[in-house]
Amino acid sequence: MSIFDMNFFRFFGFKKKPNAPWEKYYSKEDMDLKIPDISLYQHFKNNMQKYPNHVAFSYYGVDFTYCLLDKKITECAKAFVNYGIRKNDVVTICMPNTPEAVISVFALNKIGAIANMIHPLSSENEIKNMLIDTGSVMLVLIDIDYDKIKEVVEETEVYKVIIVRPNNSMSFFMRVGYSIAVGRKTILPKNNKKYVFWNDFIKSSKNYHNKNYNYVSRKNDPAIMLHSGGSTGTPKAIVLSNGNFIALAEQARIVFDELEVGDRCLSIMPIFHGFGLGVCLYAPLCLGAECILIP
Repeated sequence: MSIFDMNFFRFFGFKKKPNAPWEKYYSKEDMDLKIPDISLYQHFKNNMQKYPNHVAFSYYGVDFTYCLLDKKITECAKAFVNYGIRKNDVVTICMPNTPEAVISVFALNKIGAIANMIHPLSSENEIKNMLIDTGSVMLVLIDIDYDKIKEVVEETEVYKVIIVRPNNSMSFFMRVGYSIAVGRKTILPKNNKKYVFWNDFIKSSKNYHNKNYNYVSRKNDPAIMLHSGGSTGTPKAIVLSNGNFIALAEQARIVFDELEVGDRCLSIMPIFHGFGLGVCLYAPLCLGAECILIP
């Protein structure tokens, strides 16, 4: 387009859209996609109310319906608030794909806090630096990483570490089998005010009776921190908003046009990765699919 053409359109108030080759695959409604001014949790909640009794995700044969997932999110949100987490606080989630990790992400968003997602196979120094750089005040940690952080956590602002065992949400026999085969080899913290195990953490939600814990967040508010690959230096924290994830889910509704409520999605990509968290978990959950969690 020439300068004359551009000035002509500007003068008369016209906006000329680029003739991109991919436009032919989308309808006018698709191109005029509107992103609601809400939190990613509220967006999920609005969608899940259409299919509360469908399975949201399964974990080693244990099914969590959407209704049950929302109940677990509320319990976890109350527990975080009971332990002092408030709006805009940063809580690091150093976890593989387990129910506790998913629940924590939504629970933190429900109370307006920010989830900082990091790779559980990160080194001791990498974990320490990411905790310091993001100003994290709490850590949700897979148990196998306790040995990494026990010496460095005091150098950070983290005042509480929530220890999660991979078999917490498994069926009884799977839980016992895991404990015998793997769990007994894992080093765990002794009695210490710095640490609390997941089940005890969740039980603490009963101690919080104030109903004002569900903060109203907007689409431009920060929601999630992910980290770059570090190919050009030290990995950097990348802040994503509620709107970023809502836009992704709404775009997925267009792209996954054959996905139906109840269809199953193999959620094997890790949730500390943008694709794993956004495309393999958040978007399917907003569309009523069942996510099969693979840690």
